[in-house]
Amino acid sequence: MSSRAPIGHLGIAAVPLCTNQGCKSFIPSESIDSVYLYFVLKQAVPELQLLGRGATFLEISKTQLENYFIPLPPLETQRRIAAILTEQMEAVEKARKAAEEGLEAARKLTAAHLRAVFESEEAATWKIVTIEEIADTCSGSTPLRSRKDYYNGNIPWVKTGELRDGLIENTEEHVSAVAIAETSLRLLPVNTLLIAMYGQGQTRGRTGLLAVPATTNQACFAILPNPQRFNPAFLQYWFRFSYSRLRSVSEGRGGNQPNLNGEILKAERVPLPTLETQHRIVAELNAKLEATQALIRSLEAQLEAIRALPAAILRRAFSGEL
Repeated sequence: MSSRAPIGHLGIAAVPLCTNQGCKSFIPSESIDSVYLYFVLKQAVPELQLLGRGATFLEISKTQLENYFIPLPPLETQRRIAAILTEQMEAVEKARKAAEEGLEAARKLTAAHLRAVFESEEAATWKIVTIEEIADTCSGSTPLRSRKDYYNGNIPWVKTGELRDGLIENTEEHVSAVAIAETSLRLLPVNTLLIAMYGQGQTRGRTGLLAVPATTNQACFAILPNPQRFNPAFLQYWFRFSYSRLRSVSEGRGGNQPNLNGEILKAERVPLPTLETQHRIVAELNAKLEATQALIRSLEAQLEAIRALPAAILRRAFSGEL
């Protein structure tokens, strides 16, 4: 029972052992089955957690546990309940592992769909261009925080944490027309592709496609639309495909925080087919990724339901339904 592990973690000793002061040990008498006791206490964890006290870390006292009431049927009934619960919990654990494996596989489908396009024999025949050959680019800025009038408007202002490889329809913060007029901020049009040059965790290299006119901070690299040369969604898919490579290229740049920069991104070489082909590929990938996301949502809901089963099974068991 420490500040790092929540109260209520349980286990049955399979070998003789000692514990530290953070564990409370229950040594069953001849009148109680240890597996039955384990399941009784497992079912009682939410209630036991409420008993925790302590300034530095929460702890349940020995007296509180000794005075805690549990249902105690005859030993034969305890063993029957323990056997049923063991079988059911093993089935739940098997289902949980299968659901987690299915979800992990589903989450890899997006990358597989992108590889199927950009590592194909067809892609090898496409013309290679650099970003600076086909589009104007820029980055944004952060207006002075002390100027409250810069932040009282309704113009979306994108930060890198909001780039999640999808569409950007709104933002956490907004700036005013005054900020646009008095700073280096640039109002970017719909279909501008944004790439995070740096940021926390997995942010660096993530993308966002503007569904509304917006501005950005200085950590966003903007590729302005050029409908005569490229479909911006096709370009976004290319950068999503290139995510790991771009992060690898930028490792070790920027001191403590690796980063991309405008020079790297402007020089990025992109295989660019005809517009007709781009439109076809975007439509195909949109359909496949939409189906993938639906599958992921379904598997996540299934996994959530499975994870809730142990508590439901225990509630039924100790309400006399076994």
